Amino acid sequence: MDTLEAPQQAAPDWSQIDAEICCPRCGYNLRMLERPRCPECGLSYDWADILEEARWQSDFLFEHQWRKRPLRSYLATILLSLRPTRFWTRVSLHTRPHPRPIWLVFLSVQAWFLLVMYAIVYASTALATWSLRQWIPGRGYPPLAHELFLISNNVARFLDDYGVRVQPLLALWAALIVLVCLRQTLARCRVRGVHMLRIVAYSAAPLLFFWTLLTLMVGLAGGFTIKGARFQGQSALLAALLGCVVSLGIFISVGARRYARLPRPWLVGMVTAALSVLFGFTAVMLWRVGY
Repeated sequence: MDTLEAPQQAAPDWSQIDAEICCPRCGYNLRMLERPRCPECGLSYDWADILEEARWQSDFLFEHQWRKRPLRSYLATILLSLRPTRFWTRVSLHTRPHPRPIWLVFLSVQAWFLLVMYAIVYASTALATWSLRQWIPGRGYPPLAHELFLISNNVARFLDDYGVRVQPLLALWAALIVLVCLRQTLARCRVRGVHMLRIVAYSAAPLLFFWTLLTLMVGLAGGFTIKGARFQGQSALLAALLGCVVSLGIFISVGARRYARLPRPWLVGMVTAALSVLFGFTAVMLWRVGY
């Protein structure tokens, strides 16, 4: 339940309002209520946020601006979502959700992620091939070419792994399923499914951006020899998975706290992230065993 006390405000004149007024979090009909607090989920609000249509719209969000400024609003939404705290400060429960544009952002971010991963693999492979051509008869490989080959080849091999590319995508879909399944039991907040979709969809860009940087650094680290041992194999995968759990948990927690205003948001985020990454890892392992 929302622990904030409902602000003392005069009730609106319901005889002058014909439209159905619903709670932005759970959808409960708020007509004829005297206090600005939802009796179903406990959300406190200002009557102005509920009644004034101008406060339902966002000036930058792709959901609301895709007809007028599709490219500009798309880029603004993606770039601002990379800063979750600031993003959820500008997007609230009162900002009306539109599922179709949310799905478009969610799916397109995943497509961009796969394209970037394939581009990195292609560039790393090309660099490794170039390094092999630097062979000098009678002298072997120059030290720089040898190091470039080790690093680029390790990056290409690590990022070309099916599990590395698919793991964060499976985690995102699993997180959405977990949150939607648990929405009815989150301290009786009864958050609508579209709000859970919104949280996961706008957590996709920062998660995939962080995952790309993390796996790239893990791949680069595998190209260096540290005290005679290389950072690769199971240790590299474990580091990437732990990073995925922590980052996804943080991004979901920020949305659960600042947007959905859920109790114990950090517990919700971290448990969801752990279950989601575990599901993705299990699915990848089962696929490898089967094939």
